[in-house]
Amino acid sequence: MDKEFKMDRTLVYSQTFEEANNHTTFYDNKSIQERVNAACFIIYNIYGTNQHTKVDRTIITKRKHENK
Repeated sequence: MDKEFKMDRTLVYSQTFEEANNHTTFYDNKSIQERVNAACFIIYNIYGTNQHTKVDRTIITKRKHENK
């Protein structure tokens, strides 16, 4: 495993199911623009991209559904 991607276990903590289920209240008082920015930030970090990354359209395929 690559040592560059090591999980920071100091940020993880034990919580109840109720606390875990209540994770969306942070965004209740945020504007739509702030919510979209947060979602983009998470997606960029998951895929290792940024807003300037171009989509690789060579890996996209399309097909027709069979007529049934």
